[in-house]
Amino acid sequence: MYWSRAALRTDQSARETTASHEAPLYLPDVQYVKLITLGFDRFAADILWFNTLNYFGKHFAGDKDFRWLGHMCDLVTSLDPDAEHVYEFCATLLSWVAKDHETSTRILGKAIATRPEYWRYRYLRGFNYWYFMERFDLAERDFSKAAKLPDAPAFLASLASRLMADRDNPETAIRFLQDLLEHTQDESAKKALRAKLRQAHISRELRVLEEKVKQFTDQTGTRPTRIEQLVEHKLLPGIPLDPYKKPYFIDPATGAIRTSSGKRGLSFFGKTADTGLATKEHD
Repeated sequence: MYWSRAALRTDQSARETTASHEAPLYLPDVQYVKLITLGFDRFAADILWFNTLNYFGKHFAGDKDFRWLGHMCDLVTSLDPDAEHVYEFCATLLSWVAKDHETSTRILGKAIATRPEYWRYRYLRGFNYWYFMERFDLAERDFSKAAKLPDAPAFLASLASRLMADRDNPETAIRFLQDLLEHTQDESAKKALRAKLRQAHISRELRVLEEKVKQFTDQTGTRPTRIEQLVEHKLLPGIPLDPYKKPYFIDPATGAIRTSSGKRGLSFFGKTADTGLATKEHD
């Protein structure tokens, strides 16, 4: 049994099946993949990587169904365990876009086993533990170990303590996403990360606006019903706009601050370490 060039490249009809509940025909099981490449592991990895990028781009632009992304990433990293760009892409998009942080974390474990002295893999896994899974003990361990590795940036030394002190700070997500964008080459991935970055900015702005509402309430004894009241009391210089250039407003029914774009900020959606309950990220 072997993979020919034609089989590896696949045809359009095979790619169209990736959104179905059945595995695409061109995706073998991970435990058998090396048995059917006949030593051409890097070549097979390159072809599968091309298909992985196409798969992600197609579904990100379409139905947002990434059910086979984790399996494809597993295959590529099994065939080419030294592919640094693959680990970075897969770990990032599986967590942030496909919402499969478990597979992302496992793939980063493979990366760490392959290059234990590379700080960035532990840095990425630590963020998974902290933000997506709320395993703060494991996050602190990964960040601390990453800080001691060769070429680790100076900020890692204090990152763990800062994260533990403020576990729900959108500023941290903003900085992390900006870093991911700097290390991402694929345009579809960049587009996905920019969308998440805009959500993180909304989270930060909502936090600031809630603080302004609290100041108004402390000063007047009543909660504002309109954003304009914050402007009138000189708590804001003007009506704030979200990253989509739409104004924020106070929902008259609930009193909550919302944005006219209908977008929401980031929130945790991993399993909590204390309760085991799952929460979902805002769409």
